[in-house]
This record gives sequence, structure tokens and C-alpha cells, in this order.
Amino acid sequence: MPVHVLDVAEALNIMLTAPVTSTASTFVLPGPEAYTFNELLNLIEFFTMRKMPSLPTIPRPVIEAIAAFTNRAFWWHTISPDEVIRKYIDDLGVDAHLYRPDASKPAGWGEGDVPKGIVGVNGEPVKGFSDLDISPDLVEEHAQKYLRRYRSA
Repeated sequence: MPVHVLDVAEALNIMLTAPVTSTASTFVLPGPEAYTFNELLNLIEFFTMRKMPSLPTIPRPVIEAIAAFTNRAFWWHTISPDEVIRKYIDDLGVDAHLYRPDASKPAGWGEGDVPKGIVGVNGEPVKGFSDLDISPDLVEEHAQKYLRRYRSA
């Protein structure tokens, strides 16, 4: 759940300047919406007006074997088997576990912007953007200003 740096900076400013807000408190500051890797790729394709190259899907054990071989065959770093495993961890099961089409928040998140049942320092419930009276912006609202320089001419 990406969040814009300016929203986090605004939250930090409020936490540091308010007398009681952040004393012995834990804050969770996620973005307002969960995205899958493919949704973010589609957003990048839309704003850059370029089609992302799609590579064929290769089974993980094959890629791990290639990574192990190239890692030993060359003296420079290519890709390690650990990096391959991390790339395959990406969004596996995100649609089944987090996304609910009938809800505005992923499963497990409460009415506000923080997960249910998570406690912070001294057993207090964690706080979020709503406790600071901030509504974080969506990725789509800021994506154009960062991605427009990558448009094809």
C-alpha cells in the first residue's frame, strides 16, 4: 500500500509539533489503497504511453538453477538464487487474501486506516493517518508528475 512521501512528511510534522499526539505511540502509515504488482505496471504503462516488455514465464526452479550457475561461473554479480526467490514472493495470493471487491479496505483492516488488533508501545492500539486528520493521496494523483518524463516523444 504505497503512500506519498509528502503525506508521511506531513504526518511527521504533526507528530513532532503536537504536544500529546506521538508521546509513546506507534503509527502505521499505509497508503489508502492496496495495489498488486500488475496494477502498478498498468499504471506506469498508462502514464508513460509505453508497453512494458513481457517476458515468458519461466518456472522458479529453472531460474534458480540458472542463477546458481551464473553466480558461480562469473566473477561479477549477476543474480543470486535468493533474489530469484524474492521476485517470486511478489503478490502470490494477494487477490485471495487481501482484495475484497465489496470492501474499500483490504481484509483485516478496520474502519480507520490501521489494521485491527495491532498494538503498539505499552499495549496501546496503533494510530494512523485518521488520528492525525490527514487523508493520504492515491498513487494515481501523483504518478503523472513523476512518470511524464519517461513518455515517448
